[in-house]
Amino acid sequence: MPRIPYQNLPEDDVTEAVRARRGGEITPLDKLLAHSIHLLAGWNSLLGAVRGELSIGQHVIELIALRVAVINGAGYEWAAHLPLGTRSGLAEEVISALLERSPRGFASPEIESVVRATDELTVDARLSEATFEQLRHYFDERGLVEVIAVIATYNMVSRVLVGLDLTERDRSAAKGSS
Repeated sequence: MPRIPYQNLPEDDVTEAVRARRGGEITPLDKLLAHSIHLLAGWNSLLGAVRGELSIGQHVIELIALRVAVINGAGYEWAAHLPLGTRSGLAEEVISALLERSPRGFASPEIESVVRATDELTVDARLSEATFEQLRHYFDERGLVEVIAVIATYNMVSRVLVGLDLTERDRSAAKGSS
Protein backbone atom coordinates (compact mmCIF):
# COMPACT_ATOMS: atom_id res chain seq x y z
CA MET A 1 0.00 0.00 0.00
CA PRO A 2 1.19 3.50 -0.74
CA ARG A 3 2.13 5.90 2.04
CA ILE A 4 -1.14 7.84 1.81
CA PRO A 5 -4.67 6.60 1.09
CA TYR A 6 -6.19 6.77 -2.34
CA GLN A 7 -8.50 9.68 -3.03
CA ASN A 8 -11.69 9.29 -5.03
CA LEU A 9 -11.69 11.48 -8.10
CA PRO A 10 -14.59 13.91 -8.32
CA GLU A 11 -16.89 13.61 -11.31
CA ASP A 12 -15.67 16.70 -13.12
CA ASP A 13 -13.81 17.83 -16.22
CA VAL A 14 -10.42 16.81 -14.79
CA THR A 15 -11.56 13.25 -14.12
CA GLU A 16 -13.18 13.09 -17.53
CA ALA A 17 -9.90 14.23 -19.14
CA VAL A 18 -7.90 11.62 -17.18
CA ARG A 19 -10.32 8.88 -18.20
CA ALA A 20 -10.18 10.01 -21.83
CA ARG A 21 -6.37 9.92 -21.90
CA ARG A 22 -6.27 6.52 -20.22
CA GLY A 23 -9.01 4.88 -22.28
CA GLY A 24 -11.52 4.93 -19.42
CA GLU A 25 -9.15 3.71 -16.73
CA ILE A 26 -8.31 5.46 -13.46
CA THR A 27 -5.02 4.19 -12.07
CA PRO A 28 -3.72 4.01 -8.51
CA LEU A 29 -1.36 6.87 -9.39
CA ASP A 30 -4.32 9.00 -10.48
CA LYS A 31 -6.01 8.27 -7.14
CA LEU A 32 -2.96 9.54 -5.28
CA LEU A 33 -2.55 12.62 -7.44
CA ALA A 34 -6.24 13.38 -6.84
CA HIS A 35 -5.25 14.72 -3.41
CA SER A 36 -4.26 17.80 -5.44
CA ILE A 37 -6.75 18.14 -8.26
CA HIS A 38 -4.82 21.01 -9.90
CA LEU A 39 -1.67 18.90 -9.90
CA LEU A 40 -3.62 16.00 -11.41
CA ALA A 41 -4.95 18.30 -14.15
CA GLY A 42 -1.48 19.58 -15.02
CA TRP A 43 0.02 16.09 -14.82
CA ASN A 44 -2.65 14.77 -17.17
CA SER A 45 -2.00 17.56 -19.64
CA LEU A 46 1.78 17.05 -19.61
CA LEU A 47 1.59 13.26 -19.86
CA GLY A 48 -1.05 13.55 -22.57
CA ALA A 49 1.40 15.60 -24.64
CA VAL A 50 4.29 13.24 -23.89
CA ARG A 51 2.23 10.16 -24.74
CA GLY A 52 0.61 11.44 -27.91
CA GLU A 53 1.83 14.74 -29.27
CA LEU A 54 5.60 14.44 -29.76
CA SER A 55 7.60 13.98 -32.94
CA ILE A 56 10.03 11.43 -31.49
CA GLY A 57 8.98 7.85 -31.98
CA GLN A 58 6.95 5.97 -29.40
CA HIS A 59 9.84 3.49 -29.11
CA VAL A 60 12.08 6.36 -27.91
CA ILE A 61 9.53 7.43 -25.30
CA GLU A 62 9.16 3.86 -24.00
CA LEU A 63 12.92 3.30 -24.04
CA ILE A 64 13.32 6.35 -21.81
CA ALA A 65 10.46 5.41 -19.47
CA LEU A 66 11.81 1.89 -19.00
CA ARG A 67 15.40 2.98 -18.42
CA VAL A 68 14.36 5.66 -15.91
CA ALA A 69 12.25 3.07 -14.10
CA VAL A 70 15.27 0.77 -13.76
CA ILE A 71 17.66 3.47 -12.56
CA ASN A 72 15.19 4.90 -10.04
CA GLY A 73 13.84 1.55 -8.84
CA ALA A 74 10.28 2.32 -9.92
CA GLY A 75 8.71 -1.11 -10.42
CA TYR A 76 5.26 0.38 -10.99
CA GLU A 77 6.64 2.43 -13.89
CA TRP A 78 8.49 -0.57 -15.35
CA ALA A 79 5.33 -2.71 -15.21
CA ALA A 80 3.24 0.04 -16.80
CA HIS A 81 5.66 0.62 -19.68
CA LEU A 82 6.92 -2.88 -20.42
CA PRO A 83 3.92 -3.85 -22.59
CA LEU A 84 3.97 -0.40 -24.21
CA GLY A 85 7.67 -0.80 -25.00
CA THR A 86 7.04 -4.15 -26.62
CA ARG A 87 4.13 -2.76 -28.65
CA SER A 88 6.26 0.21 -29.75
CA GLY A 89 8.71 -2.19 -31.37
CA LEU A 90 11.51 -2.34 -28.81
CA ALA A 91 13.31 -5.63 -29.30
CA GLU A 92 13.47 -8.10 -26.43
CA GLU A 93 17.28 -7.77 -26.38
CA VAL A 94 16.99 -4.00 -25.96
CA ILE A 95 14.50 -4.33 -23.12
CA SER A 96 16.68 -6.94 -21.40
CA ALA A 97 19.77 -4.73 -21.76
CA LEU A 98 17.95 -1.85 -20.04
CA LEU A 99 17.99 -3.92 -16.84
CA GLU A 100 21.80 -3.93 -16.78
CA ARG A 101 23.70 -1.45 -14.66
CA SER A 102 25.71 -0.15 -17.64
CA PRO A 103 24.00 -1.36 -20.81
CA ARG A 104 26.19 -1.54 -23.88
CA GLY A 105 26.29 -2.98 -27.36
CA PHE A 106 22.96 -1.81 -28.71
CA ALA A 107 22.55 -2.62 -32.40
CA SER A 108 21.29 0.92 -32.98
CA PRO A 109 23.50 3.95 -32.26
CA GLU A 110 20.28 5.99 -31.89
CA ILE A 111 19.11 3.76 -29.04
CA GLU A 112 22.56 3.83 -27.49
CA SER A 113 22.60 7.65 -27.53
CA VAL A 114 19.13 7.86 -25.95
CA VAL A 115 20.08 5.37 -23.21
CA ARG A 116 23.32 7.26 -22.52
CA ALA A 117 21.41 10.58 -22.30
CA THR A 118 18.82 9.00 -20.01
CA ASP A 119 21.52 7.62 -17.73
CA GLU A 120 23.41 10.92 -17.55
CA LEU A 121 20.36 13.08 -16.88
CA THR A 122 18.83 10.63 -14.42
CA VAL A 123 21.96 9.92 -12.39
CA ASP A 124 23.88 13.20 -12.62
CA ALA A 125 21.23 15.70 -13.85
CA ARG A 126 23.78 16.73 -16.48
CA LEU A 127 24.11 15.91 -20.15
CA SER A 128 27.65 15.75 -21.48
CA GLU A 129 28.54 17.60 -24.65
CA ALA A 130 29.60 14.32 -26.27
CA THR A 131 26.22 12.70 -25.60
CA PHE A 132 24.35 15.79 -26.76
CA GLU A 133 26.34 15.78 -30.01
CA GLN A 134 25.61 12.08 -30.45
CA LEU A 135 21.86 12.76 -30.01
CA ARG A 136 22.14 15.56 -32.57
CA HIS A 137 22.88 12.94 -35.25
CA TYR A 138 19.42 11.41 -34.77
CA PHE A 139 17.16 14.28 -33.72
CA ASP A 140 16.43 17.77 -34.99
CA GLU A 141 16.09 20.63 -32.50
CA ARG A 142 12.48 19.78 -31.70
CA GLY A 143 13.45 16.15 -31.16
CA LEU A 144 16.36 17.13 -28.90
CA VAL A 145 14.04 19.19 -26.70
CA GLU A 146 11.50 16.36 -26.65
CA VAL A 147 14.04 13.67 -25.72
CA ILE A 148 15.39 15.75 -22.84
CA ALA A 149 11.89 16.71 -21.67
CA VAL A 150 10.71 13.08 -21.79
CA ILE A 151 13.69 12.04 -19.67
CA ALA A 152 12.79 14.77 -17.17
CA THR A 153 9.11 13.80 -17.24
CA TYR A 154 9.67 10.14 -16.49
CA ASN A 155 12.11 11.06 -13.74
CA MET A 156 9.30 13.13 -12.23
CA VAL A 157 6.89 10.22 -12.57
CA SER A 158 9.28 7.69 -11.03
CA ARG A 159 10.16 9.96 -8.12
CA VAL A 160 6.50 10.47 -7.26
CA LEU A 161 5.90 6.71 -7.48
CA VAL A 162 8.91 5.89 -5.32
CA GLY A 163 8.27 8.77 -2.90
CA LEU A 164 4.68 7.67 -2.30
CA ASP A 165 5.74 3.99 -2.27
CA LEU A 166 3.43 3.01 -5.10
CA THR A 167 4.65 -0.36 -6.32
CA GLU A 168 3.88 -3.02 -8.89
CA ARG A 169 1.86 -4.85 -6.20
CA ASP A 170 -0.49 -1.85 -6.00
CA ARG A 171 -0.82 -1.79 -9.78
CA SER A 172 -1.55 -5.52 -9.92
CA ALA A 173 -4.06 -5.30 -7.07
CA ALA A 174 -5.90 -2.47 -8.82
CA LYS A 175 -6.08 -4.45 -12.08
CA GLY A 176 -7.41 -7.47 -10.23
CA SER A 177 -10.16 -5.46 -8.55
CA SER A 178 -11.51 -3.80 -11.68
